[in-house]
Amino acid sequence: MNPLRSPKMSLLDQDGAFLPISTTASTVTADEWISAINFINRVNFYFESNDQEQMANEFSPNAKAHFPGMSVRGEEEIRALFRDKYSVMIPGVKRYATNHIVDRDEETGGVIVRYQNQLVRYAWPKEVGAPRGPRVAEVLVTSEGLPRIWQCSTIMDRLEKRGSGWCICERYVGDHIVDETLNPDKQPC
Repeated sequence: MNPLRSPKMSLLDQDGAFLPISTTASTVTADEWISAINFINRVNFYFESNDQEQMANEFSPNAKAHFPGMSVRGEEEIRALFRDKYSVMIPGVKRYATNHIVDRDEETGGVIVRYQNQLVRYAWPKEVGAPRGPRVAEVLVTSEGLPRIWQCSTIMDRLEKRGSGWCICERYVGDHIVDETLNPDKQPC
C-alpha cells in the first residue's frame, strides 16, 4: 500500500522520518511543478524580506508547521511565530531553496514539495539593520569570515490550491543542521 494514500496521513513514518520519495511515475503536471517551485521560491523571498503579512498569507488559515522541538497550528500561532521568533533571525541572512522534488498529494489533490533550504549569513544583524528585500546594484562588503552557511534543513511542504495559486497547509522542517557560531546572539563585539 502506498503510504501517501492513507486517510488522515502523516508525511512521517513511525520514527519521525520523512516518508520515502515516490518512485512511481508522477501525476504532477508540468504547470503544477513549475508553479509549486515558483511559489516556494517566492515564499523564501517574503521570509528574507521579513514581510510577515505576506509570509502568513501564504499559509492556509488552519495550517500546521512542525519544527525541531515545536509545532504551531492555525493563523494566530503562525503569526506569533513569525513575530516573536523569525524577526530576530532574518537580518543578514539569505535563503536558498534547492533540489526540489514535487509529488502529488493523494489526500488533498495538491502537491508535496520536498527541498533543501539553506540560510546563509552574509552579515551580522547589527551591521545591516532591519530586514529588507533585495536591492539593485548594492555591494555589501562583509567581514568575520562571512558569508557562511548558518543553517541547512530538509523541508517538506504540503501545498493546496487557493484561487489561482498555492498555499501551504502543512510544513515539516526536518534534518536541521545549525552552525551555532552564526546565531544572532553570537555576533562579535
